[in-house]
Amino acid sequence: MKTKIVTIIAAVIIISNNLFAAFTLDFLAKLGVVGSFTDLTGSVLEGRGDLNLQLGYNFPIGTKLKGIDLLFDTGINFGSLSVKNNPSDKYSINQMDIMGINTGLACKFVVAPIFLPNALNTNQSAVYGISAGARFIPFIDDINEKPNQVPISLYVNLSVERRIYTYDNRAFVVGANIFYEYMFFNKNDVSKLFASRNINQHHSIGALISVGFHFGEN
Repeated sequence: MKTKIVTIIAAVIIISNNLFAAFTLDFLAKLGVVGSFTDLTGSVLEGRGDLNLQLGYNFPIGTKLKGIDLLFDTGINFGSLSVKNNPSDKYSINQMDIMGINTGLACKFVVAPIFLPNALNTNQSAVYGISAGARFIPFIDDINEKPNQVPISLYVNLSVERRIYTYDNRAFVVGANIFYEYMFFNKNDVSKLFASRNINQHHSIGALISVGFHFGEN
């Protein structure tokens, strides 16, 4: 009986090590600027901060293309919902602080850096990624009446990262992102969100720099 228990435990450990060894996790802090514009008003430049968590699985491939990460993409972000009160006056802006929650999927291609000596290549990886999903905005400051529907923005994000490994399965990450968002909102909430302007479309284009940590095999 003891032999069977030991065998089962050993088998579980071996299977777990093989199965979970390829799991990968990225925790990134991002900071940058966003330009938002509507179908009636010009662009407004505002700040954006993100805390991003990506969890998934790495599929190893080879030496040049090291592997592909398939990830669940989630996080919280802080910024503003802004619109010009008067298109002719760039200083007249209606602005409300917001906090959003994003959820989506990401795919990252992990490759060997090409502009580094071989000795450094073993400790670094270049990563090119794309992610897509939805950003929910449930928290809006300075709004007198709760919206009928939580505004939702669909997003597409492109990223470039460099992983610098300090250990075999831990790396410091620096990177840059560009993204596009298109907001969906209830037409009855236009006056609450956009200072009573009859706006039908809201677009955002932004750029962020990111720093953080990667947990997963090199």
